[in-house]
Amino acid sequence: MPMALLKVTGGKMLRAWAEIADGRLTRVRVTGDFFLHPEETIEAVESSLEGVNARMEDVLRVILASLGDADLIGASARDVAEVVLAAAGLPGSGTARVAA
Repeated sequence: MPMALLKVTGGKMLRAWAEIADGRLTRVRVTGDFFLHPEETIEAVESSLEGVNARMEDVLRVILASLGDADLIGASARDVAEVVLAAAGLPGSGTARVAA
């Protein structure tokens, strides 16, 4: 799976791996220096993104819904969406970069 990196304000690093088919995310994995409580929420975010249209507004909406009341510290939902889309080879705001 292709990987992308995003260094967010405050120096935290996000990494995402993503695959896309027919304009939809098919596999997603997100890791990094951020904190998420409860920790298992990241698995819910990753699985909820499978099958979602690979557009910023759709990806961000699903991430926000999956986070619910969880505490995401050191990154924002938009940061996560951006790095996921970059890993899928799609444009975000242009700050995430695909790693070789």
